[in-house]
Amino acid sequence: MTYVGEKEYARGHAINAINLPIKLFKDGSDVLDDYKDKDIILYCVVDVTSRATEKLLIERGFTKLHIGDGVKQYNYGKSYLHKCVVV
Repeated sequence: MTYVGEKEYARGHAINAINLPIKLFKDGSDVLDDYKDKDIILYCVVDVTSRATEKLLIERGFTKLHIGDGVKQYNYGKSYLHKCVVV
């Protein structure tokens, strides 16, 4: 799962990544509830939003959350992350 602007997302993102705003989770969205027990990699530009989202998701019972490198530190276009569920 990525938390970057639409332009940054269009320039490149992890394989299978979807761009979801943190506001969804602050507002109680259940969009990811089917993934509570699956590996989820969270990343944003510099880890601030992904860490905040991680906290929200842990409070909702998510168990396999991982923080990925920020988009400025990693080339997600050629990622090994295809082995995990990236949402």
